[in-house]
Amino acid sequence: MSSASFHQDRGESAAKKDVEPESARHRAVPARVRESALLTAQVEAAVRRATGDRVRNLRVCLEGETLTITGRCATFYCKQLAQQAVLALLSEETLINKVDVY
Repeated sequence: MSSASFHQDRGESAAKKDVEPESARHRAVPARVRESALLTAQVEAAVRRATGDRVRNLRVCLEGETLTITGRCATFYCKQLAQQAVLALLSEETLINKVDVY
C-alpha cells in the first residue's frame, strides 16, 4: 500500500466521523419535550374517552407546570368529565379548564 492511498483512506474515515447519521439528529429531542408531548397526548385521549368525544375543538397545551385544556361542549357535566379525566393524570401540574359550554 502506498503512503498516498494510506493517507487518503485515513482522510475518508475522518470525514465519515464528522458526518452525523441522520437518525441521530432526529433522536436528539430533549427528554422534557418528549415527556410533555406524551402527557398532552395522554390527556387528549383521556378527555375524548371520558366525554365520548363530545368536546369539540379540543386543544391541550402544556407550558411549564401549567396544563390548559380548551374546546367547546354542550353541557357543564361534559366539562366536568373532561376536568376529572385530566386531574386523574396530573401529578404536580396545575390545570386550567377553558372548555366553553355553549
